[in-house]
Amino acid sequence: MRQKAFLWGIFFLGCTVSCAPPVQEGTLSARTRGELDVLAEDLYRDTEEKYHILSQVMAKVMEEALEIPTQEGTITHLQKFSSDNEWALGVMKDEIDAWYKGMDGKTRTDFLLRLMAEDYPRKMRRMVPRVRERLAGSEPALNAFNELMSVIEFRR
Repeated sequence: MRQKAFLWGIFFLGCTVSCAPPVQEGTLSARTRGELDVLAEDLYRDTEEKYHILSQVMAKVMEEALEIPTQEGTITHLQKFSSDNEWALGVMKDEIDAWYKGMDGKTRTDFLLRLMAEDYPRKMRRMVPRVRERLAGSEPALNAFNELMSVIEFRR
């Protein structure tokens, strides 16, 4: 039963996050706010699964931000996503940090190997510098983007 619910949840999240193209700036943030709140409160998902889902959402946010032709539009999109999902991002950041710090060396290595097998880290490695370049003229926006990305970065 739990596996079936998990599969339906992944299917639903995948369809709502990746299938629909953005209609206007901030579309993803409006659509995912409730989903990220539910994910942050989900006691049945393990933290690794939450990390993967959150990272995929972050990759989609960056992808949409890069599709917006103006720097101002990119800034608005990222600010809206960040403010709309502030609570969920904060909860998951704390959970991910505690989870990662609690891992022993072998567990960390196993996790990083699984992470390398995913597609979204490669996308993110290409997109993060492009977003930072787009935001380079606005130090507050660049700092806000770095803070947003810290949700999925590991602190040792």
